[in-house]
Amino acid sequence: MATHRTTSERRGLSALLAREWADPALRGSHLMLVNTVVTAALGFAFWVVAARLLPVEAVGTGTATVAIVLTIAGLGQMNLYQSAGVLLARASGDGRTAAFGLWALAAGATLAVGTVVSAVVVTVDALAARTAIVPATLPLLVTCAVAWTTFAVKDALLIARRRTALVPVLNGGYAVLKIAVLGGAVALLPATARPGAVPSGDAIVLATFVPIVLVVPVAALVIALPRIAAPRAPDIAVGTRRGQDARFLATDYIGVVALQSCTTLLPFIVFAWSGAEMAGVFAAAWAIVLVLDTLAHNAAVPLATELARTPERADELSRRVTLRTLVVVAVGATALAVFAQPILALLGPTYAVQGTPVLQVFAAASLLRAILILRLARLRAARRTGRIALVEVIHAAAVLGIAAWTVPGAGALGMAFAWAAGQLVALAAVLLLSGSRRTTTRAVTHGP
Repeated sequence: MATHRTTSERRGLSALLAREWADPALRGSHLMLVNTVVTAALGFAFWVVAARLLPVEAVGTGTATVAIVLTIAGLGQMNLYQSAGVLLARASGDGRTAAFGLWALAAGATLAVGTVVSAVVVTVDALAARTAIVPATLPLLVTCAVAWTTFAVKDALLIARRRTALVPVLNGGYAVLKIAVLGGAVALLPATARPGAVPSGDAIVLATFVPIVLVVPVAALVIALPRIAAPRAPDIAVGTRRGQDARFLATDYIGVVALQSCTTLLPFIVFAWSGAEMAGVFAAAWAIVLVLDTLAHNAAVPLATELARTPERADELSRRVTLRTLVVVAVGATALAVFAQPILALLGPTYAVQGTPVLQVFAAASLLRAILILRLARLRAARRTGRIALVEVIHAAAVLGIAAWTVPGAGALGMAFAWAAGQLVALAAVLLLSGSRRTTTRAVTHGP
């Protein structure tokens, strides 16, 4: 009798897994969870190696430089990591041309943003001195920003073309290469800084961007393959669709600018307001908690993509993906809060002593952050980018306004409190602005 029950339970579980795998949104969510686990484990290994091989000031300096590059890239990406699936859901034909068009658009926009930033830094001497940017390195930083844009957007394009299974493979390969390049860079670059100078973070910078050269071409080859899902004819005229997409991107860009200022740029802000050591402590805790942030984003991207294709399933898919994601985030946040000190002790005593409360504050706010990200995914699928932009502006104002008061005195912990408070304010805003089911469906049909 027990054997029969066990067999039936196995068959029931197999049937459940088969149904979940057959649903593109749930399959994508599960695959991106695998991506998060793989990249989190390898990413933490990278920070352990970096903390053991480099002084904390070098980690802070390198992370601040990477933050500048990623901010330029983030402004140039036009949030296509979140939006590419929504836009490609209405692409005509096979969609390959549209996918590469979005990729080229993001790379070109990043180059333009980088050129403008370079011109401003070169022109305003006080800005270069304040940010510690060496003008001669700007062309290299802009090149790295363009490379990062192509790397970041590839995930969304692979998901949109139903090639999600390759995402954890490519990102895992990138993470392994990143550790290898870090070890090589530390061995080859000068080990000490000039007397009185802050140690260089060049090894961190090289490890972040060099592996992209090997990963992006593989992604491009896969994106060029015929799409797994059969192409469908768009339900609106091409000219109308392009106009709606242009308005979608333009409005969403306002939110992108605000979002970059209160996420990607934070390590650099800590560096500028509180010094290299505090930036290094912040960078370690930030990199760890970003695992939970990435997990929520990785669930949100396939969710928004499938909601854009099947808006009639908005309530069902949102509920199922949100429940699964929040359970995992809650477990992860609890683990980080409880084991923050021993986790950071693997990096070194400075990180353990100063970074433990920082990581605990981040962990406590992660559940709010996950809810916010998933709520915004539903608005994005409904093409409500105006509401998203308003939420992100409120989000940025809250984080930066509080940080201006807390970071100069409290350093990394002050920024953690500012970030946590910002999630609460932004979540309150998105709950007030979230439309009804009828509004969401109408938005998908008729545009922003």
